Amino acid sequence: MTIILRQLAEHARSASRHLANLSTEKKNEVLLAFARKIRENTELILSANQKDLESADKLRKQGELADSSIQRLKLNALKIEQMAKNFESVAALPDPVGQVQLETQLDEGLDLHRISCPIGVLLVIFESRPEVVVQISALTLKSGNAVILKGGKEASESNSCLFGILDQVLGEFTDLPDGTVNLLQSREAVSEIVKHNDCLDLIIPRGSNALVQHIQQHSRVPVLAHADGICHVYWDR
Repeated sequence: MTIILRQLAEHARSASRHLANLSTEKKNEVLLAFARKIRENTELILSANQKDLESADKLRKQGELADSSIQRLKLNALKIEQMAKNFESVAALPDPVGQVQLETQLDEGLDLHRISCPIGVLLVIFESRPEVVVQISALTLKSGNAVILKGGKEASESNSCLFGILDQVLGEFTDLPDGTVNLLQSREAVSEIVKHNDCLDLIIPRGSNALVQHIQQHSRVPVLAHADGICHVYWDR
């Protein structure tokens, strides 16, 4: 693992320990600040997304990118407003950390409690949709986890812009650690980091079955995988 990548992973590990004990009030305060900053930077996000769309159109003409991928990539003012609302919706949710899920008396004076706690450091790999940067960042912060994001190369400008906005907000909260939200851009970085189980606790690949299988085959870290899904067509006579 390169020195820079190693430092990023170590910062995420350190951040995860701090985030696990972050108060509900502080998490919600940051989420609402995210929402405000996203709205304030609508034009900046659209400008970055336009660069991605121009590059994607060239790939489409070369037969390297499907029309459906371009549609998932495209942002507009309505989608950006939905991103802001996503942060607000997650802020309104109950805090999932520290919830007593199960209580059992095993013996006299011996009680067993199952209490929800953060996982630690998550690596989330996804394709095309820039909105995922917002969705995952909101959920991981609320659940007290640090996250390393890796989006598709076709959305690199949009992802970098969104990450930059979130990172700016995080920098305004001096009591939040570096490494709360992180972004990888290169596929090579992912191929390297998935081998190091001392840095990551869980990998979540969101995308094609080929992507999921590739991560499973090369990772030394637990992978929350999915299959192709249940996709049926029913024709009524």
